[in-house]
Formats: sequence, C-alpha cells, structure tokens
Amino acid sequence: MMRQHRQRGFSLVELLIGMAIGLFLLAGLLSFFGQNRLAYTYQQSQSGQQGSERLANIMFTNVLQQAGYSDMTNQRILNRAALFPAGGLFADGQAVVGTQATATVALIGGGTQTVPNDSIALRFWDGAGIIDCIGNPAPAGAMSVVQLSVDGVNLNCNTDGGAAQPLMGDDQGPLAQQVRFLGMAVAYGLDTNGDESIDTFQRAGGVADWNQVRVAEIQLVIQSGTRPPESLSFAVALENMRGVI
Repeated sequence: MMRQHRQRGFSLVELLIGMAIGLFLLAGLLSFFGQNRLAYTYQQSQSGQQGSERLANIMFTNVLQQAGYSDMTNQRILNRAALFPAGGLFADGQAVVGTQATATVALIGGGTQTVPNDSIALRFWDGAGIIDCIGNPAPAGAMSVVQLSVDGVNLNCNTDGGAAQPLMGDDQGPLAQQVRFLGMAVAYGLDTNGDESIDTFQRAGGVADWNQVRVAEIQLVIQSGTRPPESLSFAVALENMRGVI
C-alpha cells in the first residue's frame, strides 16, 4: 500500500512575515537609490554653480579693468572732463559710478529673500581690440559705456544705453538645473588722500568722489538648484583710475 504525502503550504503568519521582510528590503533599496539620486543632483547643481562663478569672475574682471581707459597718446587725457562728459549716471570726468539698492527675490523651490541689488557702470575710450560684455567689439575712437546688474535671475549687461542683455542665469529649466543670480553688492575701495593706497571701502551711497575709486569689490548672491543661496566675493583693481583725483 502506497503512503500518501500531504503537501503543506505556507501559513498566513508565514506569508505575512515574508511580505514584511520583502517590504523592508525593498524600502532599503529604494532609499539607497533615492540617496544616490539626491547626491547626483546636488553634485550637478554644485558643478553648475561653480562654473557660473568662474565665468562671472572672469567677465567682471575683463570688463571692470577697462574703466577709465584711453589711449595715452590721446591728448584728451589732459582734460578728463572733456574725455568723459556728464551723461546718464555720470558727472563730468567720472569713469566709474554705481547705484545701491535692495530687492526681494524669489528662490528656486519657493520662498523669497531680501538681497543687495547694486549696479556698477563704467566708461572707457578708444576701445580698439576690446570686446565688450556682450561679446561685441568696442568702437575705436569713441567712448563706450557698460553697466552690470542683476535682476534676481540673470546677470545682465547693457552697453551704450541699450537694453540690458542677460549674460548668465536660468529660471526656465528643471529646478535642480537652474542657476539664478539673486543679488549683487558692490563696495568701492577709495584712495581719499592721493597716496595710491586704499583708505576705505564704501558702497555707492557712501562714495563722495567717484574719481577716488581704485578697486571694485563684487559680492554676488547665487543659487543653484534648490540648494541654499551662496555668496561669491572677489575684487578687481581699476588700474586705469590710478592718478586721477
């Protein structure tokens, strides 16, 4: 006589325990992939911000170093008021001038922040071989005017009174890939006694004589992705302003 073997399945309790273990392992796996994705997104946004910071530093340095430039063989340098006449933000003889303000701007991912919203403008002559901030050759034998500002998203430049052109900044792509220029503060290093050394730094509201400016210290407030905003600071020596009092 053949002995019958009864097949035995899993009990309800065993099935529940197995499901619980499976869900626990799945949750751990999802958490692992989620953390890797967040780390990748963070690294991408950090890389984007660092690239923007380098470009901004280079661009500001190249542009601001032109302030007050003129061909030294040009006899107009003997009459600075005639070389740089009053117009727009500028008084007679001024090659650098700035504005000081604050603004409340929208952050990537929501919320707002109050930031400095300064601008800086400069003039130079005889720009043969000089490329302006929007990539165009500056006119030879003529005066050029350049103004740099931010608007909460873009770093902007306008030349010779034209409309502001965005140079850097993005608020249209995915949040994790956006880079916004939220604000800008400019402090001016002043030589107040003519000894060609910096005596004090002042923002625009504290500058009494713009011909005493020798250095522009730029502080940009930049946000990349949904990371908290960060500040980038650098200084540019305005070599062509030396000897002007």
